[in-house]
Amino acid sequence: MTDQSTNIDSARLDSTSLDSTRLDSTRLDSTRRITELRDIVCDTFSVGPEEVETATSFRTDLDVDSIDGIELLTRLEQRFNIVLSEDVVPRLMMDLRTVYDVVAESGGW
Repeated sequence: MTDQSTNIDSARLDSTSLDSTRLDSTRLDSTRRITELRDIVCDTFSVGPEEVETATSFRTDLDVDSIDGIELLTRLEQRFNIVLSEDVVPRLMMDLRTVYDVVAESGGW
């Protein structure tokens, strides 16, 4: 009986460890993607990483316009092999987290 109990406890630990590893992997993927998105936004808007990371509105804080938003949309589509409607441009002009959300929705992340 003790051996069975030990095996069950080991299986639970292995399962917990796998769940933790998956969660860590998901966080790492998310961090990598956000960093890559930040770099694309920086390049598109010709600003530094800190400006992108702290902006609460790209339009207001970085003084970019809808043409810049269309350029960002195009670069995101090319890089991530996704199709984005021009309707999402206002969302792409918000902040880095919203850009991530838009791409994640389209890319199925």
